[in-house]
Order: sequence, then structure tokens, then C-alpha cells
Amino acid sequence: MIIAVISDSHVADPVAGTDDQSLAWHRVSWQALTAAVEHVNTVIRPDVTLMAGDVIDLGSGPDAVAHLTRSKSILDTLNSPALCIPGNHDQPSATFFTVFPKLPDWVDVNRVR
Repeated sequence: MIIAVISDSHVADPVAGTDDQSLAWHRVSWQALTAAVEHVNTVIRPDVTLMAGDVIDLGSGPDAVAHLTRSKSILDTLNSPALCIPGNHDQPSATFFTVFPKLPDWVDVNRVR
């Protein structure tokens, strides 16, 4: 079984007044997440993909739901089933789970639990 892991995309829109390093990352964060998904689909071709948290940069921000929704639309292009869990930047988790489904207690993939 092949498992791909994507984590810490920290996607966000550039915000004036942000430090230079964060501003630079936010300018490319959406493209980086898209590129990661394309790489997983074309090179790794896993049986399942885990998005291991910190999908967005500020889960409590006013754009959190919009950023989570846009991120989910990118992750929905994965060719494999995707399991997404919130990280510390995705808090509050209640907001995260308005966009992403809560995971069950276990998952079966290709007859493996």
C-alpha cells in the first residue's frame, strides 16, 4: 500500500503588513498546494493520501471558511481517497469540520484497516 502525506500548506492570501517571509509564502501557497496534489497524482499515485494538518494559516481568521473551502476544492482533485485532519493552525476544529468531513474511528483502504 502506498500512502502519500501532504502537510503544512498554510495557505492564505497575502496580507499587507505581514513580515516579508510570510508575505512571500502566502503569494505562492495556493500554487504550492496545487503542485503538491499534481505531484501526488502523477508521480506517487498512492492508494490513499493524508492531509496532516495546517491546511490554512489562520483557522480563526475572517477568511478561514473561504480558505478551507478553496483548499478542499484543490484536495478534491486527488485521484486517491483523501483523509484530512486539522492542525494547530486549523483551529477551531469546529470551523475545519464545517468544510472537511470528520474522520471515522478507522478507515479501510484496499482491504487494509
